[in-house]
Amino acid sequence: MDLFETFLQEKKFLNGVTPKTISTYQCAYKAYQRVAGGLPTKQSLKQFVIQMQKNGMSVCGINSTLEVSIRFLLVSTKTVMLATLKYNWQHG
Repeated sequence: MDLFETFLQEKKFLNGVTPKTISTYQCAYKAYQRVAGGLPTKQSLKQFVIQMQKNGMSVCGINSTLEVSIRFLLVSTKTVMLATLKYNWQHG
């Protein structure tokens, strides 16, 4: 299971988000992947915003889509940081 699927599973089962919210997350992630790909970074999110504006998306739509990317970024960053800390502690 990749990192985004893990994120979705956690949101669904641990946070109790609705199927509609999961669908929104999936749509936002697919849109991001089409434009920037990979894990969200500050630069790739800027590119993503520019592309959404060029495509005529509303400010509200852009903000909603970015919220998903930022939530995923926070979760993925914590996961990478925790894995690194665990590795360093075990092999330190």
